[in-house]
This record gives sequence, structure tokens and C-alpha cells, in this order.
Amino acid sequence: MTVSPSLSRLRFSDSLEAEDTVAFGLPLGRLALVGSGLATSIGLLQSPLPTPVRLLGSVLLVTTSAGLGWGRWEGVSLARWLWFGARFQHRLLRARGRRRGWRPAGPDRTGPDLAARRPGPPARLGP
Repeated sequence: MTVSPSLSRLRFSDSLEAEDTVAFGLPLGRLALVGSGLATSIGLLQSPLPTPVRLLGSVLLVTTSAGLGWGRWEGVSLARWLWFGARFQHRLLRARGRRRGWRPAGPDRTGPDLAARRPGPPARLGP
């Protein structure tokens, strides 16, 4: 049985954990990151800012987006490391915010004295 040349180039992903490359060896998310960095740098080049600012800014944008797109450390892309770091920082700040409002009960503490509340039946939650 002969396989047509167009079907011989067809490739399916054999792993759910691997990223499917779209173009230039990049998956869709990182390709969008590099493309948006390039588009922003072109927009910066056409802005009315002074020439050194435009050139320096666009070079920094292109190199940063290319580094995030193609760079890898420990086998993981730099864009994914950045995303993991941002998620960790967000969750850390959110956890600190929850903890900040908590104070232990007692008369010698600055928080509310939960022991001084008058005892009584619990409030009813319904009709």
C-alpha cells in the first residue's frame, strides 16, 4: 500500500503532556507572546518618542519576548517559569492578606475578645 506524500508528512501528537508546535518551533501561547512583543516593538518604533528611546525600547522588547519564547531553563520554557512565579507570588500575597485579618481572642490581645461574647443559641439559618 502506498501512502501519498501529503499524508506521510502528517504527524499526530502522541503525548498529552508535550506541547504542539505551531510555527518556528513554538506552541501557540509562546508564538503569540513573541508576535505581540514584535508588534509592540514596531508600534514603539513608529511612536513620536525620541529616537534613542524608541530604539532602546524596541530592542529590549524584541530580545525579552524572544528570550521568553525560545529560552529554556531546566527543560522548561522561560515563559512558563515566569507564569509559575507570578502565580506563586499572587497566591502568597492572597494568603498573607487572609492571615493579616486574623487575631487570636483574649483580653491581652489586640483582636476581638471572642470569649466575652454572650452565650446563647445559634442563629437560625432559614424559615
